[in-house]
Amino acid sequence: MDQYIITYKVRKRYITKLVKNDKESIINEYKDKKFKLDRMFDEQSVNMEELKKIILDNASSGFPYGMIIKEHVILTEELFLNSIIDFENGTINYPQLNSFLEDKGKLNSRIELLKSVFIFQTESEYYDGEKLIPLIYKNGFHVIDRTSKDEILEAIKKSTNTLYKLLKPSGKFIYGISTTTDLPIDGYSIIRHCGALWSLCLNSNFIEDKNCKEKIEKSFDYLFNRCTIYKGHKAYLVPQDHGDYQLGGNAITLLAICEYTKQFKDNRYLEYAEKFARGILACQQPDGRFFHGYSRNLELTKQEIIVYYDGESVFALLKYYELCKNKIYLDAVCDAFDYFIEYGYESKYDHWIAHALRELVPFTQEDKYLSFLNLNCVPKSFRIFTPARLESIVSLYEAYSYLKKNKCKSPVFEEYPLNKVIEGIKFRLENLMCYYIGEEVHLYLKGEDVLYGFHDPRDNFRMRIDDIQHSCSGLLHYYLSDLDIKNID
Repeated sequence: MDQYIITYKVRKRYITKLVKNDKESIINEYKDKKFKLDRMFDEQSVNMEELKKIILDNASSGFPYGMIIKEHVILTEELFLNSIIDFENGTINYPQLNSFLEDKGKLNSRIELLKSVFIFQTESEYYDGEKLIPLIYKNGFHVIDRTSKDEILEAIKKSTNTLYKLLKPSGKFIYGISTTTDLPIDGYSIIRHCGALWSLCLNSNFIEDKNCKEKIEKSFDYLFNRCTIYKGHKAYLVPQDHGDYQLGGNAITLLAICEYTKQFKDNRYLEYAEKFARGILACQQPDGRFFHGYSRNLELTKQEIIVYYDGESVFALLKYYELCKNKIYLDAVCDAFDYFIEYGYESKYDHWIAHALRELVPFTQEDKYLSFLNLNCVPKSFRIFTPARLESIVSLYEAYSYLKKNKCKSPVFEEYPLNKVIEGIKFRLENLMCYYIGEEVHLYLKGEDVLYGFHDPRDNFRMRIDDIQHSCSGLLHYYLSDLDIKNID
């Protein structure tokens, strides 16, 4: 008879049980719950040298096995979440193992050096209250394959509402949550606040609250009344309590205003948009570059802080140009891109510049910009992954689609690496959805507010507002494109 591990949640803690029974009997017994079911197979004993090789061979993709240690059965998700595997040295992290067993009430005596362990594989399914859904193993978790267009749309809707729930009545956000402890993350970034607000405006039609417009406006009020310095016809976004002006704050605030204006068909913030846009122009130098950091007295403190401020600024100016049609903003963008091209910004592989290039294409198809588009958005390797990189490569695909639709004849366009781009989108989409907190992942995590968000396992399984922002943005652009990775060879 097959041996199964069933996992379900009681309040904020998950419970695992080892059961020997047939699948139908298990469903009948636990049908009032949602649960994950793992059928164990390929159980084998390995010594520590053999284990080391297996760990090191799988260091880049996660340890795809469960483990039996002194009769304690531990699933791969538990090994992953509790850092029981030491990937750097190819061994077991004994302090973490003992801490995990103690927390579960299973530690009779401390486990020291082992000579061997049992490892096993699992065939995993999730019972959603009605049916069993097969799971695939990816990056430490067994997850539902959510890469169809319908499932992507559902993830966008749900994660947008998770982000919306993090917006407090004061207009500020809950900045982030540790998904393993349910504790809030310290600190607050006003620029990430602006990015989250932009994301809510962008996806406002998915928010399940008829009063969402008023709540979003509270967040704008917080920015304009508490975090903005006004100097004549210019405005500069600064942190509320301390800290200086940084260019990215103006840029993302301008993006959020433009998206609010478009989605809600409400021009109330356009006077602020003009002030923030003028503030961006005040940071641009005669050669096209932007200076990034200024004191509250608007004295230059740092010429460069982070490359993203450049891309955010040109993207925001382009979105504002679409609304106001004042050519000074388009000229400023082209000047900036000429500087980026001259100084090799394609090596920075910036997703914000990719957004901006997509927006630039309808206004100019000069070869120098199309060449930069290809170089900026197609890296040499697709093995490096962050949520923002889906945004980048989908932006390239969208630009290509526009050029194709409008019968662009540029020789640069003819060299467009379509197959490589599609390969990159597929890789990034599949990986991004492994960081989505679906119900089968949420079983192991704490906090109701993190369900349907996106977490970052490389940073203690945090879920921050910008993790959801970048993930939703990339997914939305993919969903709205004419590409469907499920229907390509």
